[in-house]
Amino acid sequence: MAEYAFHNLPTTFKGLQFTSSTEPANIVEFPTPLPTAGSVILRPLCSNIVSYAKEVFCNGNPRGYNYPLPMIPGTNAICRIAAVPQDTPYLKPGMLVYTSGVIRHRDSTSATPLLQGILMGYTPESEALMQGEWRNGTWAELVKVPAENVHVLVSLLESFISLLGRFRAPLLPRGPETLTELLHYSANTYSSAVIE
Repeated sequence: MAEYAFHNLPTTFKGLQFTSSTEPANIVEFPTPLPTAGSVILRPLCSNIVSYAKEVFCNGNPRGYNYPLPMIPGTNAICRIAAVPQDTPYLKPGMLVYTSGVIRHRDSTSATPLLQGILMGYTPESEALMQGEWRNGTWAELVKVPAENVHVLVSLLESFISLLGRFRAPLLPRGPETLTELLHYSANTYSSAVIE
């Protein structure tokens, strides 16, 4: 209990769990994971739902995706950092971040990565990772992810805005200088933008 209080985490959290690809998902309460070396606990704000999710988690999994059950799906997400271990001094609770669902093996760069919360891959190494530490995804109140998969958004957006400013976009007399201008520019130029 003291560790949960130290990290300002609840002792439990809720997630959307699938126990079968032929049964509906249920909202289930889980014990909250604590941050360990090389991992970060995140609070998902906006999680990706792939267009073919019904063909993976429902209707008997006609795509034949390999994943362990029971499982909380969900891969890429925009999150707030909830808790960090001592070995990640740059990351701080409350930071707005993007987490990538592509989890790579730390001890083998040639091994096939897995997609957290959707596909455990087809090698014994990737299956072992998803059977254990990286089983559950982002369709929950909290998720544990590898620290190397966490990308701070403020610095990424500042870099992107700065880069766009150098190229002088044709629709603007100067590059976008604020997030609002960036989203407006993206929506007008590429006909799509995601805002949550």
